Amino acid sequence: MLHFQIRNFKNWLRGVHSYCEKEYINQYIQEYFYRLNRLNFRGNILENLLIRMCKEKPITYKSIKYIDT
Repeated sequence: MLHFQIRNFKNWLRGVHSYCEKEYINQYIQEYFYRLNRLNFRGNILENLLIRMCKEKPITYKSIKYIDT
């Protein structure tokens, strides 16, 4: 299973980023695993967002415009 993930990571890295510097490799790895972990939740993200938006009290333009800063 580990070899499968390494192969997929290498293919993704070659396809998306044709060249990467050593100083950024950790960020590329983090991005790859973030995308990998989110694969199962794509539909749920939008659904959860819509449910939250429907449950909240509406915000008026007037209340946004006159917020104290």
